[in-house]
Amino acid sequence: MRLTFNVLWFEDTIEFLNPIIKGLNDHLDEQGFYLHNHPIEKNSENLIDIIQKINEKKLDVDLILMDYKLSGGDKGDELIKIIRNHKLLTDIIFYSQDPSFRERIGLLEGVYLTDRKSLPEKVVGPDGSVGIRQ
Repeated sequence: MRLTFNVLWFEDTIEFLNPIIKGLNDHLDEQGFYLHNHPIEKNSENLIDIIQKINEKKLDVDLILMDYKLSGGDKGDELIKIIRNHKLLTDIIFYSQDPSFRERIGLLEGVYLTDRKSLPEKVVGPDGSVGIRQ
């Protein structure tokens, strides 16, 4: 029996995700898991609906991966604050290609920050675990 690992992405540059998704899928497959990627969100348009579905147990999400700059001018830190204000405590990896984004955002509780270049190794760590790692 294979267990499902559910990932929710907020990213507006889909081409960037393809090699990361493949690597994550291959790794999880080796561990006996099935990777389920929810539809990739490019902005905050569906955020409240997604939060409600997760809180009502109609949608399973094990990990949220959030880019800093999203389409329509949305910023990932603003979406994360909305997620946390709705008492959703799912692990989040927050990333950006802009190395100075860490200085522009405030404290985000329960969120791991990384740059876009390091994202693949932060999603699947050297110990084979998936999710947030220091």
